[in-house]
Amino acid sequence: MQPRANRRQFERFPHTDVVFGYVDGAHFSGSAVDLSQGGVLIETASPVPLGSIVAIVFREQSSVKGEPIFLMGRVVRRPRVPRPGVALRWEKAVYHGQPGPLREFLIRTLKISGAECVMLSTPEGKTKSIFHFTCLDPKPDEFVPVRPSVKKRLPSVKVEGDAWSSGVGSSAILRADRRTGAAAAPGPLTTRISTRASHAQADFPAELDIGGKRCTGKVLSLGKNGMVVEAPFSPARTHAEVRVEFHVLTRGGRSPIVCSCRVERSTPARNGTGMALDLTIESVDEGGEPGLLLRYVRWLHFNALATE
Repeated sequence: MQPRANRRQFERFPHTDVVFGYVDGAHFSGSAVDLSQGGVLIETASPVPLGSIVAIVFREQSSVKGEPIFLMGRVVRRPRVPRPGVALRWEKAVYHGQPGPLREFLIRTLKISGAECVMLSTPEGKTKSIFHFTCLDPKPDEFVPVRPSVKKRLPSVKVEGDAWSSGVGSSAILRADRRTGAAAAPGPLTTRISTRASHAQADFPAELDIGGKRCTGKVLSLGKNGMVVEAPFSPARTHAEVRVEFHVLTRGGRSPIVCSCRVERSTPARNGTGMALDLTIESVDEGGEPGLLLRYVRWLHFNALATE
């Protein structure tokens, strides 16, 4: 039988840190206990499905000013002993900014030198840097995590609620711990989208009411506190009130979200067939599902990370 050590493609090294994870926008946390250039082992009781794409942020990154660095990996194993967890195989790292901080993170955390990053332009005209791990691993062998040899490590982190609850996307949003009543930690992605400037790119229809005139439009980007919609015309006065209604697909079916907004500015739409209205959200009717808008925005952000 071939020794385990000969099957390892990358050197493993202990790395004890809390991580925040997202699966289809659903939020969980855990402890990273084994790390390499090929993947990571995370201790968590969260039932993350095999084959899922997971976006994680190390706790040390979430406390850094500016944008966090998201590591995207695919679940290849779900070990149950000695503690339950998930093993991820890295696919890419994403940073919203110039590649310098991403390269420094790869050197410091994963010992990857000379990383070649791809730079893309976002719809807002900002720079996004991406590093693809496939350039390190020409062979599609499965990542096989090993337990760290050191005795000192972080205690296991409690998952926010011990089961997936109904929510947006194919996975659900983890809620507060039912036993302790403690609220789920916001995590870097939730913190990031709490600012109005951080919109997720979107492209779905919406019913608009602009000064009493109803029409069909399209949501181009969406945030917790604002959105940009495409409308066939612009309101006659500045700071006009606009009502936006759209539906979100949840496990319970199509759920309506109605936003009462005010126009901040209007510009010609890029396709030249209408107007792009930059709106501030003043109130939201989530149809009896509190937090639905935030969960949907979080899912949009995750989906953008996973498909870049």
